[in-house]
Amino acid sequence: MSFWPLPTNLAELLREARRRGPIVEVGGGAGSFVECLGRLGLDAVLLDLMPQPTIGTLAVAGDWSSLPFVRGSLGAAVWANAVRHVSRHDGPDVAEQVWDALSPGGVVVVLEDHPDAQTIAQQNYREVLTLLAGRDPSRGAAVGPQWLRGWADRWGEPVLEAELPNTWSIQDALEPLRWLRARAESGDTVELDRLERRVQSHGMEYGDYWMRAYKKPRGDATL
Repeated sequence: MSFWPLPTNLAELLREARRRGPIVEVGGGAGSFVECLGRLGLDAVLLDLMPQPTIGTLAVAGDWSSLPFVRGSLGAAVWANAVRHVSRHDGPDVAEQVWDALSPGGVVVVLEDHPDAQTIAQQNYREVLTLLAGRDPSRGAAVGPQWLRGWADRWGEPVLEAELPNTWSIQDALEPLRWLRARAESGDTVELDRLERRVQSHGMEYGDYWMRAYKKPRGDATL
């Protein structure tokens, strides 16, 4: 999804963070958030197991459970639609890795699609995401707001918090359904047929997204 334009307060927080060290988009795939920062004149690094960066994006192949960065070196770590990919078992270790990599005064930013579907188009997106996660473990399903808050709040009190509108719609909503259909078992297409008809009628939209940011206190080295 696109998080552009970034809220002014988030943009300013990241400008300040960049003065403390590099900004890393964790688990960013193609680096969509890195591109957003580029529009603001901020350079950033994309970290993913198999990064698929656009031309001009600095990318590092690595695992977020063992971040390839010096302890206390990062100005910010951004999770844009990435928390959903972290298992409940690995969550505490991953959170500690991220916090440990931050410099004093650095920030963690968590952004996620809002999983509370209010329209049919948003419900379509949630159902497609769930089906994709079942077929391809590298794609995380939407997670509920209570789980998101519980996961993110291990970093303390947020310095920024908001639920923000996102009107961007998927241009070709049927593409992920075609991907699923190509991998479906014989006769296992009833659910896909139903969802495809609904997408054709009502579209597929991300809806709002959820944002929280946490600042590491100066002198705080660990969780």
